[in-house]
Amino acid sequence: VLSTNPFWNAALAWTGEVFLAAWVDNRDGNREIYVAAVAPDGTVLQPGARISAAPGRSETPSISGDGRGRAVAWMDQRHGNQEVYAAALDPLGRRLGPERRITSLAGTQNRPQLAWNGTRYLLVWQDASTPQNQVHGVRLDADATPVGSPFRIDTDGAQAPSVAWGGTSWAVTFLGRGGRYREVDAAGTLPGAERRLFTT
Repeated sequence: VLSTNPFWNAALAWTGEVFLAAWVDNRDGNREIYVAAVAPDGTVLQPGARISAAPGRSETPSISGDGRGRAVAWMDQRHGNQEVYAAALDPLGRRLGPERRITSLAGTQNRPQLAWNGTRYLLVWQDASTPQNQVHGVRLDADATPVGSPFRIDTDGAQAPSVAWGGTSWAVTFLGRGGRYREVDAAGTLPGAERRLFTT
C-alpha cells in the first residue's frame, strides 16, 4: 500500500530497475504530487516522496525515464491558474533539484504528458490560452531544464495529447476532428504533416 489517503491520477513508469508510481495525494491537506519506488517483486523501496511543494492544487502527473534519467511533470495551480511544472527524480523517485515551471501564460495549461528518449524528454500539454485548444511541447534535459522554447504541435485545434518515443522520433497523438498524430524528431522539429488516425 502506497497511500491510505484519498488519491487521484496515478501514473506508472518502469526505469529498467524499479517501477516509479506517481499520484496526487492530500495527506498534507492539499493535493500534491508524490512518487514512490517499487521493486519488480512488489517490495516498496521508497513509500512516497512529496515532489510538489506550494499552495494550490498539483494534479495529473506523468512520469518517464530509465536508469540514466527520470522525471515527473504535472499541472500546478500555485499561481492561480493552471500551469505545467516538472522535476527530475533520483533512482528511487525523490526529487533532484528544484521544481521547474515550464509554462507561464495567462490561460490554462494542463494534461501534461512526458516521454524520455535516453537523453532528453519531450513534454507535451494542452494549451487553452487561446479560444481554440492547442497542443504544445518542449524538450527537457535530464534535469528537467527546458531545451529551447515551447512550440505548437497541432495545426487546427487539439486536446488530450499523449506522447511516446519510437526509437528515432517521438510520436504525439491528440484529439480534435477525430484522432490525429504528428512526429517530433530528436532535434525538436516537426519533419512531417499531421496524420489522421480516425474520424469519430
